[in-house]
Amino acid sequence: MATTTTVVRKDHKKWKCNKNISGRLCGTVTSMSNIYCDKCDNRRQTDDEALASDESSIGRMYHLDTSLTEHWEYTSPEPL
Repeated sequence: MATTTTVVRKDHKKWKCNKNISGRLCGTVTSMSNIYCDKCDNRRQTDDEALASDESSIGRMYHLDTSLTEHWEYTSPEPL
């Protein structure tokens, strides 16, 4: 089981919006420097996908707490 962290890894450069919009997945890839989706303008949230710069999946947002602190769960090892 992967552990969660509030520290974003150095290789975590993008995120994929998994918001359901009218029965369809948004799926837009956005830079980590932007907390709002480039397409649907929703805030990053639980179950959004963590992506490396090549857009490979490295994890997901496990939890967004009431203070809006993001808890990420990384499923691949961090590169050296």
